[in-house]
Amino acid sequence: MRTCSPALRLPRKAALMAREARYLARHPAERKLIRDNERFRGVHAGEECFILGNGPSLTDDDLSVLADDVVFTVNNLTIDDLDAVIYPRYHVLSDRRFFSLDLNSPLDASMLETLRKIFVGEQSPACFVPSSEAGFVREHRLDTNENVSYFCNPFYFSDYYIIRADATRIIPRFCSVVQHAVLLAIHMGFRRIYLLGCDTTNIIANIAAALDDSADEFYAYEVSPSLNAWLSTQFTKRTMERCAESYLEVLVGFRFLWQFCLKTGVELVNCSSRSVIDSIPRRRLSDVRPS
Repeated sequence: MRTCSPALRLPRKAALMAREARYLARHPAERKLIRDNERFRGVHAGEECFILGNGPSLTDDDLSVLADDVVFTVNNLTIDDLDAVIYPRYHVLSDRRFFSLDLNSPLDASMLETLRKIFVGEQSPACFVPSSEAGFVREHRLDTNENVSYFCNPFYFSDYYIIRADATRIIPRFCSVVQHAVLLAIHMGFRRIYLLGCDTTNIIANIAAALDDSADEFYAYEVSPSLNAWLSTQFTKRTMERCAESYLEVLVGFRFLWQFCLKTGVELVNCSSRSVIDSIPRRRLSDVRPS
């Protein structure tokens, strides 16, 4: 896929910087929120971490070997889904659909309860969400544990194909939450980042929803009837054409992230036992963390 001609890189960078400056000038509250991320810069310098996606391959491995590691979880994966084998240090949500809930809908109300379990439950991790959703977080008191931080990502990665890993500034808006987690991990100074449960088969879940089939087999956790219904309503809010575009953007985003990590001295490794990502080197978890 042709993404960005080298001749356009400098003009695109200049256009992006000007657009970022205008956005932050119009949204001073968001600018203030992301400045707070300076406290995370380099706090894990030289360390390793694991980022857990929600793919079904996550259940293939013995996650107890990560008990002493720094772990990121994403989206609506909860401690209960992990059977309390490990307790994540960080949790990242990037999909705006989690923050546009209609509480008159039982399905959306149930999802809000899941978010509360993540944000304010026992041993809740430090959570990162888009700065544009700070109002939702405050309205629903998801920040009562004072463990919520923000990242600013108003512009799609595919608009410019430029990556920065400075969470005190605007970062790209990817179509995969794992990709946001990778950038936050780099900002924190991690020098070896392992991916687990990154099957990246969400396009199949989109197709299943379009065909009124269950999404259960496409996630690491058990999908209850209510959650399956909620996922189906979310998937069908977008056309299949947009779903296909997003899927391609996810694959391209992983390739660019790998290249960015290579240039910045960060080792990015995909330890998912099953995955369609072919742009990132693969290793087995058992080789990285023997039982």
